[in-house]
This record gives sequence, C-alpha cells and structure tokens, in this order.
Amino acid sequence: MGQTDWREQLRALGREIEELEIDDQERQTLRELLDRLEQQVERGDEPDSTRGETRAQLEARVARLELEYPRLAGVLRNVLTSLSSMGI
Repeated sequence: MGQTDWREQLRALGREIEELEIDDQERQTLRELLDRLEQQVERGDEPDSTRGETRAQLEARVARLELEYPRLAGVLRNVLTSLSSMGI
C-alpha cells in the first residue's frame, strides 16, 4: 500500500472521529494516537517498540469502541491492517 492510500484512510478515520457522538476526551485521545502513528510512519525512524505501543493503544481503543461504533472500529482496523502490511 502506498503512502497516498494510508493517508486517505487516516483522513477517513479523522472524519469518522469528528462525526461520532463521543466525549471530547475520547475524541482527543484518538486524534493524538492517530497523529503519533502518522508521524511515526512518515519519519520511519521510531523504534519498533514505540510503534508497537502506539498500535497496541489503537487496538485497545478499537476493542472498546467496536460495539458502540462499529463503523469507526472497521475503519481503524483497516488502517491497522494496511500499516501491518507495510511492515509497521
């Protein structure tokens, strides 16, 4: 998957997050995790443990949101799968 594809997925995910009826703290946490992930992918210089930590945090959020917000969880899973296929 090219950079354009995962960037589009991140933009779609950002739109989903903005549309959700979740509290501001949860929305901010998701934004921060996505920003950190995007920065790590762009730089490519983060240790695997740091990337793994960010990924684990996103996966935990997906699990928490899956029942209430299945569409958001699906988009998050697509992003994580795409990044995994890129070796991230």
